[in-house]
Parts: sequence; structure tokens; C-alpha cells
Amino acid sequence: MKYTKTTLAVCLALSLSACGGGSSPEPTPPAPPQADIQFNFPTSIEIARGGDASFAVSLMQNNNNAPSLFELEIVMENGSGIEVVNIAPKDSSGRRLVTLRATDKANLGIVRGTISARIGDLVKNLPIMVSIKPAVSGLYNSSFGSNGLAALPIPSGAISNAASDITFDTRGRVLALGYTQLSRGTDIAFTISRFSESGIIDKTFGSDGHVVVNPSDNDERGVEIYEAADGKLLVFGYYGEYFGVIRLLSNGSIDTSYESNGILKLSKAFFPVLSTDMDSKGRVLVSIHNTQYDTTSIFRLNPDGTYDNTFSSVTLNIASHLRHYNKIRALSGGEIVFSYVSGEVDQNISIIKILENGTLDGKFGKQGKLDIDLGSSEDILIDTEIDSRDQIVIFGRTKNLNRAIIKLNKNGEAVTSFGESGRLNLDSDKDVLFDELELKNQNIVLYDSYTRGESTAVEIDESGKSKRFNFSRPSNYENGRTTLSKVVWNSRLSRYIGYGDLEISSSSFSDRGVIYSFFE
Repeated sequence: MKYTKTTLAVCLALSLSACGGGSSPEPTPPAPPQADIQFNFPTSIEIARGGDASFAVSLMQNNNNAPSLFELEIVMENGSGIEVVNIAPKDSSGRRLVTLRATDKANLGIVRGTISARIGDLVKNLPIMVSIKPAVSGLYNSSFGSNGLAALPIPSGAISNAASDITFDTRGRVLALGYTQLSRGTDIAFTISRFSESGIIDKTFGSDGHVVVNPSDNDERGVEIYEAADGKLLVFGYYGEYFGVIRLLSNGSIDTSYESNGILKLSKAFFPVLSTDMDSKGRVLVSIHNTQYDTTSIFRLNPDGTYDNTFSSVTLNIASHLRHYNKIRALSGGEIVFSYVSGEVDQNISIIKILENGTLDGKFGKQGKLDIDLGSSEDILIDTEIDSRDQIVIFGRTKNLNRAIIKLNKNGEAVTSFGESGRLNLDSDKDVLFDELELKNQNIVLYDSYTRGESTAVEIDESGKSKRFNFSRPSNYENGRTTLSKVVWNSRLSRYIGYGDLEISSSSFSDRGVIYSFFE
């Protein structure tokens, strides 16, 4: 097409030379509209350390919906601790769901990055900002393991592998003790699995990260696990008709040089071990109850798991129906605190202090024994712990389920700066039946276990002031529901490590053990 009229009008106002000697040039046609991509995503994105945040990104091209296939990329600042977990395919509304994760070491404050979209050869970049907040107390660390938990491996051919205890080795790795049903019969064995601090299975340990211990054709159930100073493992539990301790090498194989093919038989299974603890010298303290004579014996093992003959064993008369309510704990100087429930008609909590050589400390209470009355005829001991200042923390309840905490110094005297003269009644927390106690440095943490939802917890400082929080965890994993059995404060990581089970089917409540990491 020639635009002759326009050209002529211009030339009439100019000299002919300006029009190229009077000729009519062809003008350049107008440029088509430039293609463009329009973004739509939140301008403010917040993530707590260890948590996730998801948001939708929608695109348009020249004010029309973007094609079904378009590339989307997000790049954050190097070292920011922000990870792109997932960019989902485009949904029916034309959006793509993006999930970002802040690691537990993500930089607090504003983190910048770039979000880029590509449609064919057309690319558009826009800045993106993420605000990183401190972790929420009790929030599970989503970067631990797989999406917030580490599952105990189920041995080949086995049906289940439930969790029963955890500990940490000298390198901070998690050692998880489990018991597994090897077949649909009654053959039960126990397993040990090792995980890194970040919850990744350590495949250099045993067979793909776990070992199965089944020294006989009878049931073997591990109850508690310790790591000795030389890296060997001591596992207390049931071994056929005996209750004893088995010693394993650092690679998980049975140490056949120890006692009888690696097993020290402590008692018949109907004389169960009630409680154990490890002192500052690596010696293991053990209490065993004899149901036939209503007696409880306390003795000590050397770090290598052999009997400590320098320790005079102590025997107490404790009614068999009260045998489960006792704890043995070590003080920093090698002394032992043993708490239990005494009395037939009027039940109280009793505490004895044993010197390093096995004799009672006559300066503690009355000739080595101290009785605590919580105010009912059926007081029950829930737990006992020793804090880093050698203060004794007693957690108990009354017949009416009222709970109280008693704090004593190592001489048995009340720590008067705590609560009211060393006692804190949990009257304001009657709505929660706390059944577990853990120490976080000098603070006390109580929580309810075996719940299928969030576990309510309360942290109590040295003066008795408290704050509530929840131990939250992934609610659904592999189509199963998670439970929480116990948490342990890991001072090396400054967080809680907990374990529980994954209920996959209604017919089995403990199909698979799981481990969590919670922020403080």
C-alpha cells in the first residue's frame, strides 16, 4: 500500500529536494505490539526457620492466559538458606504452586532473589523477597529427614519396626532402637538404625543403615540403648526368658567377646529391669525388681558392661504393684538418686541417695531417705531428672490427677527459689494430663505423649514461670498418622529430637517408628 496523500502533503510544505527530487518514498509500517509476560504472585512471603511456605504464581501473555506449558524458575541469594522444594504443574486456574523452605540455619530478615518465566523465546525476570522469621517453639523441622521426619527402615521380609528409644553418639548421630516383627508369628527381634544429625539414614552402618539383632529364636525386645566411651553399644532388653544387656561393636555386630556370646543375663524376664542411667564416668546404673519377694536391687556396671564389684548393691522392699513407679538417676559426682513409691495404705514418693561406693548417704534426708507427700493417699511418681546443677526434679501426681513438681538440691533441701518453697502445683494446666518430663538446660519441659494430634507442652523456667507451646509434626505421612512417644533435648543441636510411631493401618498401631526434630 502507498501512502501517497500523506507524502504529498508533506512535500508541498518542503522543497522538492527534501522529497528526493519529487519522488514518493515508501514509509515504514507501524511496529506490531511488543509481546509481554505479566506476573501475579504475593509481594510478601514469610517463612519461619525450618518451615515451608507455598504461594501461587499466575502468568498472562499480552493480557491473555499463558499457554499450558511455561517454564518457571526461582533463584535466591547464595547462602541464604532458602530452598525451592517444588514448583507444581499448572492447575485448572492457570496457576503454578511454588513451595519454598527455610532451613534451620536460614538468614533471618529479608532474603532477595529472582523469579523468572519463559514462554518460548520470551523471558521475563522480576525480583522476589522472602522474610525469614525465627523458628516457632515446638515446630517440627521440615528439613529434617524427609519432609520433617525420619522413618525407621523395615528389615527385608519383616512386617513392622516400632521405636522404643533413642540416643546420640559422640558425633551427634541419632541411634534409634526399635523392635520388629520378623514374621506373622511371634518372632520378635530388635533393630538399631543410625541417622545423621539432619535425619538421613547412615548406610555405612550395618545393612543399609540398620542392624537386626536376633541371637535366639525367642523374642528379643530392646528397651534402652547407650553408647560406651569406646563406641560400643549397650542395649538393655528382653532376650528370650532373660532380661539383660547385649554389647554390640560400633558397626552394629554382636561383640561375642562379651560375657556369654555378647549377652550379660541380669535376671529372669519376670524379674524386670525397671530403670537405667549412665553416669559421668560411663558406668550404667540398673535397678531390678523381684516380684517373688517384693524387693528391688540396685547395682552398677562398668563402662564395658561388666559388673562393677567396687559397688555394694542396695536392696529395697517395694511392693510389686508399685514396681513401675521408680527412676534411677546419676549425680555428677558419681552418687545415685533412686526415687520410688512407698507405702501400702498411704502412698508417698520416697527418695534415697547412694554414695559412689554403694552405701546410703546419711546426710540426705533421714539416714539417706527422704519422703515427699503430694497430698493424697495414692501419690504416684511420674518421672525424676537431674539438671546440670545437680538439682533433683521430681514430677508426680495425686490420686485426683493433680500434678506437681518438686525441686531439691543434691542434699535433699528444697530449692526455695522455685515455685512456692521448691514446689510448683500445675493447677492452671489441669486440662492437659502431662505424662513426660524432659530437661532443657535449666528449664523443665512437660508434655503429653502418645497423642495423634499436636502434643501440648509447657516450659518452666528456674523460678517456676511457664509458657505453653505445641510439639507439632507432620500429620500425614505415607497415608499414615504419626504419634509422639518421647522427646529428648539435644544441647549440641539446641533442639528436641523425638520419636514415635506411624500408624498405617487400623489393625496395627505401631507399624513403623519415626524420628522428629523440633525447634526450641
